[in-house]
Amino acid sequence: MVSRRRWLDTDAIFRLKSFLLDDNNMLKKALEMMWESEVIRVEIKLLATMWEYYNKPSGEHWLYVRSKAKVETFVEPVWKLIPHITGMFQNKTQVEAVEGFQSELSKIFGSESWRAIQRCLKDIEAYDIQPVVAIEPIETPQSPLEERDPNLSQILTISLIDLFTRRFEYSKTKPQRIRLQLSVPWHKGIRRSLKEPQKLAQNEGKFNWSPGTLRRFINARIEHEMKVAKWPFQPKANRDAFTALFGKQVSHKHSQYQEETFFHVLRHTRHRPRDLMRFSREIVEHQIAHDLSKVNGNNTTIDLGELRYKQSPISPQIIHAAIRKTSLEIANQQVIEAGRRYQEIRSILYTLRGINVPFSCEELASKIQKISNNQQPYTYLNCLRILWNSGFIGVEITPKDEHCLNHLKEQFGTDTIKRYHQRGKPTVLKCFLFEYNTARTAQEIIGDFGEQSEVADKYTVQLVFHPVMFGYLNAHVSNEYPIGV
Repeated sequence: MVSRRRWLDTDAIFRLKSFLLDDNNMLKKALEMMWESEVIRVEIKLLATMWEYYNKPSGEHWLYVRSKAKVETFVEPVWKLIPHITGMFQNKTQVEAVEGFQSELSKIFGSESWRAIQRCLKDIEAYDIQPVVAIEPIETPQSPLEERDPNLSQILTISLIDLFTRRFEYSKTKPQRIRLQLSVPWHKGIRRSLKEPQKLAQNEGKFNWSPGTLRRFINARIEHEMKVAKWPFQPKANRDAFTALFGKQVSHKHSQYQEETFFHVLRHTRHRPRDLMRFSREIVEHQIAHDLSKVNGNNTTIDLGELRYKQSPISPQIIHAAIRKTSLEIANQQVIEAGRRYQEIRSILYTLRGINVPFSCEELASKIQKISNNQQPYTYLNCLRILWNSGFIGVEITPKDEHCLNHLKEQFGTDTIKRYHQRGKPTVLKCFLFEYNTARTAQEIIGDFGEQSEVADKYTVQLVFHPVMFGYLNAHVSNEYPIGV
C-alpha cells in the first residue's frame, strides 16, 4: 500500500523561509525536520489503516500507533504546523528558533513514534504487501512553488534527498524499516548540491509498468467507479471493465487499421498510471459533454454523479476527439517541463513542425543544420539527445525476419514489439523504443542497428515522435500502421 504526499502548503513554506531570514542553511535544516516528521506521520497513518489487514496484531507499539493516528496533529500534513511553531519562537535568534522548532516537532513525531513504527514493521515483514511512503516534492509539469521561487524548490528537494540518504535508506537487516520512495523531476540539477551524491546512484531507479499491469490497474479503477455509479458489470473472458466502457476496437486515424482500444490509448501515454487515468477520464468527460449537448427536454438525462451508458461503450469518435485534445494539452505541459532543463527545446521543436513521421536520421540532421548558427551552434547528436531525454522522440526498428525479431525481444523485451495484421497484407513487425521503455540511449540504439552498424542489412532504423506530440508538431503521420507501443 502506497501513500503519497498531498497538498504541500507553499504559503507555509514561504512563511518558514521568511521566519529564518532567508538563511538557506537554517532553512534546509528546518525542512529536513519537516520532511522527517511528515514521513513518520504518514507511516503511522498507514500502519493504523492497515492494522486489520495484518490480522490485528497486538502490543503496546500497535496501541501507540493506532491512538496516535487519531490525534489532530496526525490528520493534517506537517506543513500546517508551521504558522503555529514559528509563532512560538518569533522573538528568538535563528539558532534558537531552529532548536525550538526541532524540539516541538520531536514532542509529536520523535523517538517514541520512531521506535513504535520500527517494531510494527518488524511484526509485518513477512507480508507481501508493505506500507510505502512515496513523495513527489515538486509537482510536474507545472509547480506553483517552482514558478514563485526556483531556489526554494531546489532547497526543498535537496533537503528531502539528503534526509533520505541520512535516515531512510531501507534495509531488512538494519533498524530502519520504513520504505520511502522519492519521485524527483529529472530537470532538477540536484546531484552537485547533495551532502552525499555518491549515494544517489545506488538508490536511483525507474518505476516500470507493463501493459498487463497497467490494464489491471485501470480495470480496478473503472470497476470501482462502476460500483459507485451502481452500474451492473460482470467481467468476462473477452470483456473486461475497460472494454465495457470504451469498446474493443477503434480505427487508427491515419491508416484505418483496426486497433484494440486499450493499446490505442496506451500508445499515447508513457506507460504511467497517471497518464492512463488522465486519458480515460478525459474520454468519459467528452462523452458526458456530448450527451449533455443533446439534452433537449425529452427523456434523455445524464447524471454526472452516476455515469451510466446503458451497457453501451463510448463511441470511437468521442475517443479520438478526447485523445486529440488531451494529447495537445499534455504536449504543451511536457514542453514546459523539458524547457526547464533544455532552454533550446522550443527552437528545436519549432523547426521540426510539419515533419513526416517516421523520418530518417539524415532528415533530422538536415533540419537541425538549417537552424544552427554561430549564436546557436546546434548539432544533430546534441538535439537527438535532448529530444530523447525529453521523451519526445523514439526509435523505430523494423526487423527483416522472425530471427531478427527474436533478437530485438531479447534486447528490449516483448512489450516493445508490435505486430500489425491486416487482411490481404503481409504482417508488419516493428520495435518501438522510447526513453521510458529502455535504459539505452537513442544514439546507442542507432549505432547498434542503424546504417553504420554490422547488422544494417537485417534491420531498418527510423525515428518517430511520440504520438502525444503529433498534434503539437502538426506532423504528417504514416498511414501504414499505428506508431508507438
